[in-house]
Amino acid sequence: HITFDDGYKEHLTAAKKLKKEYGLKKEYCSFAINIGNSLLSDFSGMDLIYNIIQNNSIEELCNYLSIINHQKNCNIEFLKEIYIKMSISEIESIKNSFKFNKEILKNQFLNKQEVIELSKLFNIISHGISHRDLRFHKDFSKKEISDSKKLLEKLCNKPIEVFCYPEGKNDEYVWQMCKDSGYKFSLSINHAPNNPYKIGRYCINRNIPELSRDLNDA
Repeated sequence: HITFDDGYKEHLTAAKKLKKEYGLKKEYCSFAINIGNSLLSDFSGMDLIYNIIQNNSIEELCNYLSIINHQKNCNIEFLKEIYIKMSISEIESIKNSFKFNKEILKNQFLNKQEVIELSKLFNIISHGISHRDLRFHKDFSKKEISDSKKLLEKLCNKPIEVFCYPEGKNDEYVWQMCKDSGYKFSLSINHAPNNPYKIGRYCINRNIPELSRDLNDA
């Protein structure tokens, strides 16, 4: 089963090619939609951080976050680890404190009509709203997991049964939130046997040698 994360524009192009040229069946492919970027037209995840740095500077953002010795320690990966643990209010505070260009969203992420079109070709699954680590600030996480399902179901007019964890981050509390929200399965990176809420995947950009080895052994 192939999955595409985050809802980028090129995913619709890829879906059409997979359907037309390869005849891939709907049940063999899913697209995880990041609600914040696509349906709410608002930056989330590292796309927000990249855009802030592009329109300001990494030093300004590091100073804002009060990172000590930021010249040495504050880089993109470090900022990512900070962002995914933030609360919604902290993320909104950053948005209100820095310049960033929302127009980029229109060219980078699927809009509502494109998500609907994509849903007619393959499965749509939820990837949350703010693309942060759902193990933190669990009250926000519960709402995010539930609301993203409702928004996608209303838009696509079909059940959304699978949740894809942002950054693959999860624990037993997040599993339960997904179950309580009505999801039947959840996708992670690492696999847990006999657990429908921690189904592992291969990240193609990182695990091509491992994937090739397993395919050869199959």
